[in-house]
Amino acid sequence: MSFPPGPSPSLSASYSAVLILQCALSALALRHVRSPPSKIIALIWILSLCRLCDDEARLQRAIAYLCSLMDDPDPQVRSAAVRASAALLSSVRTFPPWDALFFPRYVFRKVSFLSANPDLSVLAAFSACAAELACDSRRFLDAMHARF
Repeated sequence: MSFPPGPSPSLSASYSAVLILQCALSALALRHVRSPPSKIIALIWILSLCRLCDDEARLQRAIAYLCSLMDDPDPQVRSAAVRASAALLSSVRTFPPWDALFFPRYVFRKVSFLSANPDLSVLAAFSACAAELACDSRRFLDAMHARF
């Protein structure tokens, strides 16, 4: 799943704020959903909204909610969360300096337990996304070193 680099310059600030609000409200509602298919649909909805949000909103809002689904008891939800998080992280092109250590402080802690997951669908999703996550982590690291 690929994402455009960010919102078009013609989007107004109020439109962008509405998108961020919709993304946050969807993610908050996602926390109270019990059905795994409903969680996956909500995850897809959040990804659809994130296509129109800027990179900072993707990092600050959506990734936290998607990574929280990696702890879900249902393996389908966990595997969908891994794939969605990898797709969303690869769509981020710019990020503020305070997010330079985003991968070691947040993402790696969330995905570290997935390699030992007993469910094969989760292992397959993690294996499919591991290279993409590594490339994205390297990109963040290179950008951090270029700034300092």
